[in-house]
Amino acid sequence: MSGHWTAGLWQIYDISMVKPEGTPAQACGRDRRVRIAGFYVSCSSDLQNKLGWIRTEALANKFRREIVHYFNLLLAREVVQTINMIASRLDRETFWGFGSAQERAISQFLLDSLGPASRPRIQGVSRLVQVLEAIERQEGRNLDQYHGLECIAGICSGDVSTLLLVYRRIFERGRVTKESTSLVPKPIQHEAIVSVSRELFEAMKHHVPCGPEMYAVVASFGSLVRRILQHGRWHKKGKSTTPTQCPRIELDQKEGAAVETLTEEQQLLARELIRRAIFIEMEPGLSRHGNVTTLRWHLRRVYLPAFGTALAKNDAVKQSVDWLKYLLTNPQGACNMMWKSWPKKSVEMDGPTLFDGQP
Repeated sequence: MSGHWTAGLWQIYDISMVKPEGTPAQACGRDRRVRIAGFYVSCSSDLQNKLGWIRTEALANKFRREIVHYFNLLLAREVVQTINMIASRLDRETFWGFGSAQERAISQFLLDSLGPASRPRIQGVSRLVQVLEAIERQEGRNLDQYHGLECIAGICSGDVSTLLLVYRRIFERGRVTKESTSLVPKPIQHEAIVSVSRELFEAMKHHVPCGPEMYAVVASFGSLVRRILQHGRWHKKGKSTTPTQCPRIELDQKEGAAVETLTEEQQLLARELIRRAIFIEMEPGLSRHGNVTTLRWHLRRVYLPAFGTALAKNDAVKQSVDWLKYLLTNPQGACNMMWKSWPKKSVEMDGPTLFDGQP
């Protein structure tokens, strides 16, 4: 495998494979697997969420260099993730023709291209993992957002089975054995936690009853929470401001229990969302707008990493019972309506939000 850097863009132009042994007929019968490596770029998380602030040609021209650099990093990241998966296979050389020499060459090529800001070699961590970290640091991604005992305990919310699943994934990806003495790197913990979160989120659509409907509600609401965190106006408390974190729904119950006003289908969906602990129903609060109680639903934390959102909460989506009915009937429409009315950050005033974690 080889490549070159042209105009700031890494291009792979050859992937060498080991030729099958024997006659063509024997090879065809013995080796029906197709040697194809795929590179996936998410239009929603990697492009729309990152570049959605570019709404004018003037902005695109102003940040042209940064945008091109981001695309280069994005493509390099996806290629490294794919070949890192190949490197973990037992047939990496016999089937893919990807040995230690190719791994060293690619890693060194990328580290040289990324410049002196990339980290030096760390013993005990694979070259490709370190290259991936270097790429994603330049890309501005928070690779170690989810890690540590406190974070894991918070995500699992007392669910022992989920806790064990998270630890299992971390140990697997970190290649932990009974002889291991070093800590699993934070990026590997982060990757494992996000993987479990996405796995549990995807499993939701297979629940009976209301699996697809619950999946649609969480997909839309989780995306809304992420958009507010990334592009919404910052939350102000006293003299300080922080990104808005609102994984909770709060509804004033002006005419008794909100659930009792739902249709039969809406009630069934609402009950399943609570029964499955997809949303955690908090103790009713007292509304600021009158002497009425507030229905409070908090999206279970284990699903938040799937959307790249914060685990904490400093605000809530505060709406009426009618909005809850809309959410249970048309989740995407309800969340799009909420986002349109949510105060936004001003790109012209606050600067670009192309790279998370950068000013």
